[in-house]
Amino acid sequence: MKPKVDSQSDSTNVRQAQASRLAHEGREAETRGALGDSLSKLEAAISLLPDSEPSPLRADILRWLGTTRRELGQTAAAEFHYQESRALARKVSYQAGEAHALNCLAIIAQRRGDVERAQGLYRQAARQADGAGEHRLAGMVEQNLGVLANIQGDLDGALVRYRASLRQFEEGSFQEGMSWVLNNLGMLHTDLGKYAEAEQYFLRALEIARNRMDLHTQALVESNLAEVYIELERWTDAELHVSGALAIADERGDPLRRADGLKFLGMIQRAKGELSMATETLIQSHKLAEESEDVLLAAEAARELGETHAQARQFESAREFFERANKLFTETNAGLDATAVQERLEQMRSEAQ
Repeated sequence: MKPKVDSQSDSTNVRQAQASRLAHEGREAETRGALGDSLSKLEAAISLLPDSEPSPLRADILRWLGTTRRELGQTAAAEFHYQESRALARKVSYQAGEAHALNCLAIIAQRRGDVERAQGLYRQAARQADGAGEHRLAGMVEQNLGVLANIQGDLDGALVRYRASLRQFEEGSFQEGMSWVLNNLGMLHTDLGKYAEAEQYFLRALEIARNRMDLHTQALVESNLAEVYIELERWTDAELHVSGALAIADERGDPLRRADGLKFLGMIQRAKGELSMATETLIQSHKLAEESEDVLLAAEAARELGETHAQARQFESAREFFERANKLFTETNAGLDATAVQERLEQMRSEAQ
């Protein structure tokens, strides 16, 4: 007798293999900046895996689909996919998948300025990652907690977490993670006013991102390098890196990277005395940040709008934007930024008298 062939099992295996291939292509497309292609590939992959066949692969693809939507500024849709991914991971006892989904949900909470929720989710993710032996994810969560500490003004705490995360990534030769932490270390040193050190961290991060053809990280670093050069009044260098960030944002169709680049472009225009142009640019930045639910970026754009109106001696408009920035910084528990804006308001009131 011939052995019995399980055609249903064979069909499932074929579909899973096809879904895995499409998902891999979708992730590669996301890294190189082709977000539309990434979205279509991942949607095609998930369509091959019906709800009736729960699996770790389906949980992963749902999470990757959420990340592509997150980079497109579709924050609510991204959150929905992450929640789906977490629920499915729990259903199939996929602890590493649940840890990754929790980390992603924390990123969404952080974007929306809900610091308390973000911290709680990151800590849950860390516990799950540790239990699953996911050392790379543990490093990612550590650096994300460092970002929260940085936002809240705990610069020493942020530095400790960044260094711990960098060690984990270096030991595991995780180049992508190294580029993320180097970028965050650059931002921390920018906040400390240590611009030479910040520049070196950013240049190392940029080299890794370029070698990996990781356009998302490259755009982040380009913008952050521009901030360093603005502080140093190296306008040509600042404009060069802003242009690079905006070109990548446009290529990727990435509204948040565009909003960030426009913020720095507006600051450069203001420094050159082009106040009307700077105002228009910063309004675009603020609008894109609000549409993508990035509260911290919206606060930063509002602050720069306040500064631009103050420079034009339009004090009422400046006050409105500074107060909006202060409200948003306070909501995100960005205490140092909120205090700086409050001090700027007091200074502006004195100037207006």
